[in-house]
Amino acid sequence: MNWLPEHSAALQDLRARDLSYSEIADTINATFNTAYTRNAALSRAQRMGLAGLERLEPSLSGHLDPPKSSLPELPRFGRLHEGRAELTPDLVAIATARQ
Repeated sequence: MNWLPEHSAALQDLRARDLSYSEIADTINATFNTAYTRNAALSRAQRMGLAGLERLEPSLSGHLDPPKSSLPELPRFGRLHEGRAELTPDLVAIATARQ
């Protein structure tokens, strides 16, 4: 899709107002009766040298923390000590029961 100069000028103006690319696409679509997506606005801004993807603060604070595992921690059966596995009491009992 080719961007008309009026659309590009609107994108430049809206980006200068620090709107998100979603908001920019919605505003341009409402103004010019177009169907640009967020990605289309972002790609056009990148080609125009306006992208500015960096944000000073996350838009959803607290949602960027890594997810916590819902699985329980698995028991440890042995440790590696100086290149050899050290048997814990549980493993000693299993090893002797197999003999």
